[in-house]
Amino acid sequence: MIKPLDDITSPILRELIQWWQQACPPDGLPLRRAFDPVRFPKLWPHLFICDVQSTDGEYQFIYRYTGTQIDRNFKTNGTGKKITEMPIENALNSIFEQFSRTVAELQPTYCEHSFVTDNNRFVHFVRLITPVSTDGDRVDYLIGACEFLRAWEEPVED
Repeated sequence: MIKPLDDITSPILRELIQWWQQACPPDGLPLRRAFDPVRFPKLWPHLFICDVQSTDGEYQFIYRYTGTQIDRNFKTNGTGKKITEMPIENALNSIFEQFSRTVAELQPTYCEHSFVTDNNRFVHFVRLITPVSTDGDRVDYLIGACEFLRAWEEPVED
């Protein structure tokens, strides 16, 4: 579910949105090189960076980096995977839509999710997705963070 940016209460996500708002010029997008992860050590475990590729108007998102909290809660190493290769089939359409919306609207997207992953793990988290660019005009990276509110193993039915 998409939520207003004003609803962000997580200190982790607030740190990222504050960076994006300060780095964003009035007539473009923050540059990828302006984001130095070394300046945000509290974000590292929650951080993800995605390449955005577009062919004939179809987006593809590839995780260049996923933090340890993301990997632990999804029980996979996301780095190098396409979004469609993550264990999120139950929520893939809405998550893909949110990533696409962030690219198309050139604006951050804040959302909340609760679902059971493909590997039987219940996750409840809030996520911020921010668009960034190498040239200031076209979104070619997404920098985001997830804060997991709850996660546990679901019982497997026989």
